[in-house]
Amino acid sequence: MLTASTFEFIEEVDRHTDPTSLIESFQRFIRKFGMVYFMVGDPRPPVGLPKERLWATTWPEEWLVRWTDRNYLVVDPIVRQLREQTRPVRWGPDEGSRDAEGTRVLEEASEFRMN
Repeated sequence: MLTASTFEFIEEVDRHTDPTSLIESFQRFIRKFGMVYFMVGDPRPPVGLPKERLWATTWPEEWLVRWTDRNYLVVDPIVRQLREQTRPVRWGPDEGSRDAEGTRVLEEASEFRMN
């Protein structure tokens, strides 16, 4: 459903001339819908998360370091869903239930208030 906020964001995107202001605008936009954190990048294989594949994030730094150091890209159930489908992914408590590793990633993320 497109809202007035969505149209405002689309119009605002046209006015940005640098990535930083675009990211800040996107963050303000998603906050209107109760979202605080996001990551934008390329989740396709090969696995691993080289810096050039991570374009923008508002994740807490400590969580981002843990996620990359432990190579959670490989087992993160949200990333897995992004690879398997073309529709938006909703992060919920049942997302990790397919396997213990995925559940562990989501449980650890919740330590950083990422629910």
